[in-house]
Amino acid sequence: MIYKVQIPHDFIWLTEGYENRAEMFKGYVLGYVSKSYPELSLIKIEGMTAICEKKEGIFAMKQGKRPTKRQKLLMEQNALNSNEWLVVKSLASELHLVHREKQDQLVIHL
Repeated sequence: MIYKVQIPHDFIWLTEGYENRAEMFKGYVLGYVSKSYPELSLIKIEGMTAICEKKEGIFAMKQGKRPTKRQKLLMEQNALNSNEWLVVKSLASELHLVHREKQDQLVIHL
């Protein structure tokens, strides 16, 4: 799948006046994509847009948060230890969890 990432306009004035401006600009864009979007790899640059694709085998996971009292009760009702799980997403109909150590994912349907 192809992803389009907007390139910051700061890179234009950062490379002004250099002989190898295009090479320097590409280096800045490569660094930006690798730091900001570690799951993507750069294919090419079109104007101020970086055309990227998703790397194989890399899954970006959101950082889990500590559960609230209500969420802890839901976990205990489903035979889970609330000290071992973090909440990734809380919707009206389901609760997305990730294990603190194993990084296993689980969805509790409400």
